[in-house]
Amino acid sequence: PRANQIKRSTLYRLVNAKTRQTQLGIKLDAKGKLETIAEPSQVLEVLSRIADDIVDGRLTLKHVLNSEGVNEYMKQLGEGGLLFPTSKPSGSKSKIPNQNRQPRKPVRTSLIPKETRPDDWIEGQGKIEIIWLELQYNLTFQRHEASIPIVFRTLFELCVDFALRRRTPPKKTTLAAKAQHVAREFKKEASFTQKELDDFLRVTNNTNSPRELEALHRTVHSSSASIAKPDLVALWNSYEKFLLLCLGNN
Repeated sequence: PRANQIKRSTLYRLVNAKTRQTQLGIKLDAKGKLETIAEPSQVLEVLSRIADDIVDGRLTLKHVLNSEGVNEYMKQLGEGGLLFPTSKPSGSKSKIPNQNRQPRKPVRTSLIPKETRPDDWIEGQGKIEIIWLELQYNLTFQRHEASIPIVFRTLFELCVDFALRRRTPPKKTTLAAKAQHVAREFKKEASFTQKELDDFLRVTNNTNSPRELEALHRTVHSSSASIAKPDLVALWNSYEKFLLLCLGNN
């Protein structure tokens, strides 16, 4: 298990100062037991990042032997929006109330946001559900950035084909043509506005943009093409409503 690969000496060097503990949303009691002092899900997010960095060799004991190395790593976590503020209101106890923390920009660790899902998975969507959950929980940008666009394209095609089961298929059989056909059907059904249709057609054209459907196709069939995290996130944001509609969720 990956948990057994975490070097405790490296982790201890990182969290042995109270200021850093506060930044990480934790504290160590007298027996060295770790407790959370902030929102547990957000604390888990930063601790998972640290654990992955240790296991994958991006954070070693050598990096945290001196204050400069520790500060540099904490700076990286801060730039990723993972740290909590160290200042506390006067007279407050060690726990950091949510209302007193500065709002942090949510860190997108996977392609599909955790709260995004169809209302119900229905018959015929078994494989789609498996791939959806992989992209939502298991494939992370930090460790699987090369795999995500390939799996994303597979999900996109399966969703389009599922939507076409209940509609007249288009004459052209390319993925872009099928997707545009389905989008026009959504407009006829009043599920899409004209602006949403226009925006969708724009991001399914065959261009060199990294933020349209053809970019996913290039990634699958090219030995060198890749898509950066910001472009993948932008693609998902462009297609999210369309894919949910394909699965029968208006």
